[in-house]
Amino acid sequence: MIGKRYLDVYENLTPENSTLYRAMQTGGPIYEEKQYVKRIGKDGITITAFSIPIRSGDRIVGAIDLSCQDGMPWGIFLYWDI
Repeated sequence: MIGKRYLDVYENLTPENSTLYRAMQTGGPIYEEKQYVKRIGKDGITITAFSIPIRSGDRIVGAIDLSCQDGMPWGIFLYWDI
């Protein structure tokens, strides 16, 4: 996903329903929330997401997401909003 906006890759996500974006907007972590994600041209899946904002001083500069699909290993997604 290098060079692409997160919301442009996952066609069903918005700043309001994305745990990653909500962690950046609120400045607080989102723990164990089920989220349906659908990449363009792919089948959608339901994941359990943990999204944590990344700070530089008083500024939120991005977020990290640790998520897994039922029965699959955990994966890490990092998003910088610079």
